[in-house]
Amino acid sequence: RNLEKNRNKAAILFVSENEADPPVAVTYQDLYIRVNEMAALLRDFCGLKTGDRVTIHMPMVAELPITMLACARLGVIHSVVFGGFSGEACGSRIADSGSRVLITIDGYYRSGKVIDHKANADIAVRKAQEDGTKVEKVLVWKRFPDKSASATPMVEGRDFLVNDVLKQFTGKLVDPVSMPAEAPLFLMYTSGSTGKPKGCQHSTGGYLAYVTGTSKYIQDIHPTDVYWCMADIGWITGHSYIVYRPPRAGRDLGHL
Repeated sequence: RNLEKNRNKAAILFVSENEADPPVAVTYQDLYIRVNEMAALLRDFCGLKTGDRVTIHMPMVAELPITMLACARLGVIHSVVFGGFSGEACGSRIADSGSRVLITIDGYYRSGKVIDHKANADIAVRKAQEDGTKVEKVLVWKRFPDKSASATPMVEGRDFLVNDVLKQFTGKLVDPVSMPAEAPLFLMYTSGSTGKPKGCQHSTGGYLAYVTGTSKYIQDIHPTDVYWCMADIGWITGHSYIVYRPPRAGRDLGHL
């Protein structure tokens, strides 16, 4: 909906923790292309269809909202696990949601160090298996295009580098699936600090109407604004005011 007027405007501004890395701007045109290509991968490579559930365990990188929006385009229900959670915590949520695909990243910066996040994926898959759910595919984004950020080996036949598989879907367009207002958009699990984490299901129409209203009438954000939300996408505030509302309104979104 923003391509006609905002094609070359930044939809996402990504600033790495590593100050040596240049900032990255993803325009609305770029976002449209990348979301479509990722949606094609999820549909045609993973065999995902409307109503299926996937778990996403990623830090604050531009590929996270791209992946979430690709799921939404297909009517696939995503469950985003906070990137700082352990592999065990991720695995229990995979099992509870019934996800057969895990989407993650090889590594990322945290407190000045590169964290081997792929290691958590292996733990998560093992934990999910113990709890009765088999993960068929693990999709691994690369944090750096020209090198690996993880020393953990890939498991043949299960693990696939997203950056490599996406080459099969260059320029691919996917028609968005029309969903009823009450259809689930995503699952958001509670932290588990007071008991077993509970998967809260958010509906498409009600949730999007809510974040649209609060963004317009409470935050008073306008299309010309450059907007930053300090929340992590792994929690509901990040879902609402980083991923799902600002891009729909044609606003620039900056996140770390």
